This record gives sequence, structure tokens and C-alpha cells, in this order.
Amino acid sequence: MLDESFMRANRHTTRNAFWACASRLRRNQCVPINRVTFVTHRVFRQHLHWAHDLGYTLCGRLEIAMRKLITGMKMSVDGMIAGPDGYADWVETWSDEYGLTQQIDACIVGGGMYPGYEQYWTAIQNEPHKPLPMTGKSPAPDEVKWSLFAAKTPHYVLSSTLTEALWPKTTFLRSLNDVAALKQKPGKDIYLMGGARVTAGLIEGGLVDEIRLLLYPLIAGPGKALFATIARRRALELIKAQPLNDGRVSLVYRARKET
Repeated sequence: MLDESFMRANRHTTRNAFWACASRLRRNQCVPINRVTFVTHRVFRQHLHWAHDLGYTLCGRLEIAMRKLITGMKMSVDGMIAGPDGYADWVETWSDEYGLTQQIDACIVGGGMYPGYEQYWTAIQNEPHKPLPMTGKSPAPDEVKWSLFAAKTPHYVLSSTLTEALWPKTTFLRSLNDVAALKQKPGKDIYLMGGARVTAGLIEGGLVDEIRLLLYPLIAGPGKALFATIARRRALELIKAQPLNDGRVSLVYRARKET
């Protein structure tokens, strides 16, 4: 119990030690032994079930748990995320309604969506109490909160063509391999915001771990379908289903890994 108490008291130091050890192991370098690394390794062997709470697994060698890629989408009953004009006019606000802000520290946006996304949230950041030029409506309080969160959160744009962004914390990803590499870096989970083609491509690539949907009580008819470009059947596991007061339904699915 002394070793476990030491780990709990030095939780932050222990995490950093393991990241350093994992980095050296990947480069086939020697790992320095000190009280943190020695005690932690011993506790892992003795208390593997407790070690999982830290997000690590010991299977012959040290492996670090990968960040989850979580997508959140608002769609109609018939699977549309936008009407024929490219806009979901049935959605009143675009704030985070998926409960993600405490869980994530990065966002991924597709290249087709990013320019409009950046323009929309920049307008709210600059003038939070004025009507938006895109909608003519004033931003909702939760949209103002998201705009502040977005301003300080790194954004990754998956695009083969875009090279410039107004937001300083924007990085460009060029391939699915770049997304996979980002998931392996230390940090919280990652929010995949869209658009539809990028989301479908990352689902097809097996990189999306969780799908959170807000289902609107509406048959939209013609428009842009979220899963229109999905080529293969993919099984999902329902984690949570919650009816909301306004007739919408919140659905959370885990993507099953193909074997």
C-alpha cells in the first residue's frame, strides 16, 4: 500500500515519467531508473486493475492509452445534417451540446467546413452581443461560451489544399495518417466537428471511436446526408440514449473495431 500511496500522491509526476519512458522505449533508448519509475513499474505488476485508471496497459511492454476521437453531429431523423442550401436551418444554436468541453483539448475540422467555421466563431468572439451577419440573430449564451473555448483550443484542419488560417492555434493535417499520429500524442480526447465527408472518411478509416448524435424531430428531405459516402457496413454499440425536453434525442454510440 505504501507504493500505491506514493503513486497517488505523485500522480502528475508518475504520468510524466511514463510518457518519458514510453518515448525512450520507442527510440530504443535506455530508461533511467529512479523512485518514480521503479515504484510505478512494481505497482503496475501488482495492481494492474488499478493502473488501468491511469489509462495505461502493461502487456509485456509499456503501452500508452490512445486518445479517443469523438464526433458530434446534429441531424434530422432521415440522416441529414444540412438542407439543399448547405445549411441546417432547423438548428437554433451551434454550441456544444454533447458534453465534450471538459473531455477534449483539440478539435479536427474538415477543409471544406473550416473557413465558414472560423468566420462564424470569430464574429462571436469579436462582437458577442451583436447579431451575426450570417444569420441575423444574436449568439446564444452557450455559443459565446464555445467561442471562448474555441479561441484557446488547438484546431487541426484536415485538408490537402488549405494552407492559411486566421486563428494562430491552427495546424493543417494532410492525411488519415496525420490524424492517427495526433491520436497517439499525449492529451485529452479530440472532437471531430465535421464536415460530413471528413467524418465519413475517418469512420471508414477506423479512426473514430465514438459518435454522438442529436436527432431532431424532423424529416428534412433533400440535403446533405451525414453517412452518404460510407461504403461499408459498420456496427455500432449504443452507450446512451436520452430523450430531451424539446423532442430531440441524444444518442451516443461506440464504434466497434473491426477484427
